[in-house]
Amino acid sequence: GDGWPQGQDADVRLDMVGINIIPPPGQLVEEEHGGEVKSQDKTAEVIIPPNVLPVDSYVSITPITATSSTVSTGMIAAIADPSMEPIPGTVTYEFTAVGTDSQIVKQFKEMVTISISYPDSNQDGFVDGTNILENSLRMFRLNEQTNKFEIISDSWVEPETNRVVANVDHFSYYAVLSYTAKVD
Repeated sequence: GDGWPQGQDADVRLDMVGINIIPPPGQLVEEEHGGEVKSQDKTAEVIIPPNVLPVDSYVSITPITATSSTVSTGMIAAIADPSMEPIPGTVTYEFTAVGTDSQIVKQFKEMVTISISYPDSNQDGFVDGTNILENSLRMFRLNEQTNKFEIISDSWVEPETNRVVANVDHFSYYAVLSYTAKVD
């Protein structure tokens, strides 16, 4: 032959293209085993224990530019709030899980651990290029009803690894902000 598929081979190829269903973006995490997923830039991560997802799910972590309307409204509110300070050079991440049944996973059976890194390459305890103390950093979730970032009480700093960690029971938009408790 001349190298081109003919007859049966050509038909098989077309059939395969026809039934090819594109999975949602993200990494498949099996309910039974759990798993770890990182954002492409390796800055954000989620650790999902076994049997916490309601179904096998495609999990993705996407950086959201500040110009995205929902996020920018939240950031403007954060800048205006004296107890919060956005961190230059950090990004808000959208964590999503879509079940193999194509349904968005709204709630987990138990907590999952998410983390977002921040820059402190010289390990001096300040976020690089700022006078923001790394110990003031906390994880915030964007409340999509109010368009405001809300602190996650169960979040903490790991200075050795330069990341902020939080336990959450559902996915949303998450960002690292500096937080100073209000003093009356």
